[in-house]
Amino acid sequence: MVKIKISILFFSLLLLLITACQPTPKTTEESTAQPVAVEMPTAEVEEIKEVMKTEEVKVVPKVQDPQFPPVTEFTIEGDDAGLYPKEITVKLGDLIKITFAARSKGVYYGGLDFWGEPWGNTGTVKPGQSTTVTFTAEKSFEITSYWPKTKALKAKGKVIVE
Repeated sequence: MVKIKISILFFSLLLLLITACQPTPKTTEESTAQPVAVEMPTAEVEEIKEVMKTEEVKVVPKVQDPQFPPVTEFTIEGDDAGLYPKEITVKLGDLIKITFAARSKGVYYGGLDFWGEPWGNTGTVKPGQSTTVTFTAEKSFEITSYWPKTKALKAKGKVIVE
């Protein structure tokens, strides 16, 4: 009985091995697909070559869309002793993006709040972290930093709009 089981198992494995080693038959698409050469009329080819010789490549400069002014970016770092840089100058009408970063050292553990007329309060920026505000430059204004809990004034800076 054991010999019969071994024989059946052996023949089954042999049949499986033979079947697995057979090449896969090609499908109709694979066997009949042939590349087709397409010839262009000589006159058209010559015309294209002539145009390529005489045509100039024109580079059109990218024009800023007046609806979307360019973005001018700044980073202002703050600690309990000041703002760095203390003053920035921007152009009237420009879109301004300022990243306020509370320095890792020299900052009250509770962080700093950065205030400015265009955005109000940034909310608390913890030491080593930052936040970003975006606004359109309309007029000059003062930036101030405060301790969040006590609102103790820590530093003043200025955005000058020309």
